[in-house]
Amino acid sequence: MFTALVLACAFIDAPKCLQFEDTRGPYRTEEQCIERISEMIGNIREISPYLTIVDTKCSTTSGQQT
Repeated sequence: MFTALVLACAFIDAPKCLQFEDTRGPYRTEEQCIERISEMIGNIREISPYLTIVDTKCSTTSGQQT
């Protein structure tokens, strides 16, 4: 199982970073997780265009898919 994570930072004055963790997953495959990351990036850019995407990750998790 995989959980989608996105790290985004604002570099206006001093760098300030936020980690976004998906609330829909976890996902059974890494491909599903990567698709969700793409969707999350689009949403982040839409609501916070000043943030720069710094890193993404499909973190392995254990447990059942919800």
